[in-house]
Amino acid sequence: MLDGIKEGYSNRMVGRLLGISERTVKVHLHSIFIKLGANSRTEAVIAGIRNGSISLH
Repeated sequence: MLDGIKEGYSNRMVGRLLGISERTVKVHLHSIFIKLGANSRTEAVIAGIRNGSISLH
């Protein structure tokens, strides 16, 4: 999910790519924000890169 966010995809597009609803994407992102201590999509991506959850490539 963070890879899609990293690429700049909307919640709707991430949902389409993963085969889940936009609402489900929002729920998962909220959980990710809490776990990573992020307040935005950008902060979540940065935290994911720092902790190795996602790569720059």
